[in-house]
Amino acid sequence: MNNGVVPGLAEIIDKYFDGAAMLSFTNEIKAVTEKPDFSLKGINDILENSVQAKEIICRQVDTAITHGEKNLSLEKQLLLFNSLGKLTIELGEFTLAKHIFLKSLKLANKDEKYENISAYSYYMLGDIYNREARWDRSLEHIKKAVKLFQEQKDVKGLAKCKNLIGVIYLGQGKINLSSKHFDEGISLLSHKRDKSILAQIETNLGILKGMQGDYDSAYTYFRRALLKFEETGKLIRIAEVRYNLGMLHAQKKQYDLALSEYDLCLKISVSANYMLTQGIALLGKASIYAHQDQLQLAKTFADSALKISTNLNDKLSIAEIYKIFGIIERKNGNYKTAEQHFQKSIRLNRELGNELNIAETLVEEGILYNEMDKKHEAEMCFMEAVTYYNKIGAMDEIEKINSLKNFK
Repeated sequence: MNNGVVPGLAEIIDKYFDGAAMLSFTNEIKAVTEKPDFSLKGINDILENSVQAKEIICRQVDTAITHGEKNLSLEKQLLLFNSLGKLTIELGEFTLAKHIFLKSLKLANKDEKYENISAYSYYMLGDIYNREARWDRSLEHIKKAVKLFQEQKDVKGLAKCKNLIGVIYLGQGKINLSSKHFDEGISLLSHKRDKSILAQIETNLGILKGMQGDYDSAYTYFRRALLKFEETGKLIRIAEVRYNLGMLHAQKKQYDLALSEYDLCLKISVSANYMLTQGIALLGKASIYAHQDQLQLAKTFADSALKISTNLNDKLSIAEIYKIFGIIERKNGNYKTAEQHFQKSIRLNRELGNELNIAETLVEEGILYNEMDKKHEAEMCFMEAVTYYNKIGAMDEIEKINSLKNFK
């Protein structure tokens, strides 16, 4: 199907609608849609297309829900809603996705034979809350999913839950708990070699190893995950791995390689309307330009990332962007403004419980205080960061801190 339907939705509509329902849907879409240009021409085009795509996606998905409720049986409605909910998560439309899965849950709870759909809906709601950094709420829903998956002896469902719990702890910087759940997820799949779930866990293990400074292991995990995702053709996952490879190269100060990976992530994300990965790819580029002292370019990309992240309520990225703003202002000699940005980043990360990002920002703030000749404040920042890095075994980061000028 073409007719201006957003990528991903066309396949879902083809699967569930036929006859008069299909004709009615496509006629309604054609009446209100002008197909946007998603070519990667420049940063302003990306932002304009993202806003336009968001409006189109919401309108088309809402239309699909309405047509599904009118034309499909209960079982087909549930399958349609779950497909639409998954699509909207991939597209970064978390509020709409939440609405869809709550609707699916309400319908599925009417009949015990739909318990698997109920379990999946709880899991997906947990995924959404995780992406919003509402981790307690996320765990609450995952536990409900686990209970139902256990009752059904659904090993793959349980493995997905273990992976998601690991992601939550990883987001909080709780490395040991995160690793434990990833290992349990892999163990559950020992007799069910599901490439997609394994690749997701491998991606997360790559992130974990990168946090610990084990770059070779991180690279191996990412490459293995990328091969699996390329076999399955899952574009959103390919974009995420490309971003993580970019992060890994940036950690190793291989900036040209990092920028290439971010650009690959960005191109995939723009072509498929994946706004969340658009935002983090722009953020990654801003960080590199800031460290290369290309400050105006860094500011442009950081501003663009902030617009997308604010639109999506991506709080983790917003906190990271303020750290980048702080680095830019510090390098411009605007120390007071830099301090304000760092403190806002730290406050946001404390609210989210993200210990790793707090430590990273404290290091940048410590450098600022050194430049301001506030030695005591600098040492306090560095020591707090060292405490966290000791906890996760990130010895490379501790060495970097110890090498900073005037650190005692």
